[in-house]
Amino acid sequence: MELTSIATANHKPLMRAESRTPDEVRDLVSYSDAYSPLADELEALAKFIRYSTTAARNTAGNEALTTYALAVRLSKRTETAYLAPHVADMRRAPRTRPQAVAGDPGETGSRPGGQSRSPRRGGAAAGAGSEIAAAVARNPR
Repeated sequence: MELTSIATANHKPLMRAESRTPDEVRDLVSYSDAYSPLADELEALAKFIRYSTTAARNTAGNEALTTYALAVRLSKRTETAYLAPHVADMRRAPRTRPQAVAGDPGETGSRPGGQSRSPRRGGAAAGAGSEIAAAVARNPR
């Protein structure tokens, strides 16, 4: 690009009426060189945030499902039968998944019923976990 700017500056027949001056072209190139790394860093930051939020949702879902499994077993015992209503609430909790962003590279297709399929770990567990935890919080005993 620098060579075309030099040629345009030195040979007036190459200069078009609607074209930019060689100095403007140099400024555009330096702008591009200066801000391209910033865009790369911002994209890396967005990927990190997406990964860490997915990991947090997976951890919360894992905890909720572990609590649910324990509550199911304990509700069958006579001394902890008071957990049965909590188990029933957890069982009825909606098992929704977070909606995928349009154009999200993690989106791999859709399932019947409109649920998206995610290649990330913790898919169903992550979505059901927060609803189960909310059901437990609503009915403390």
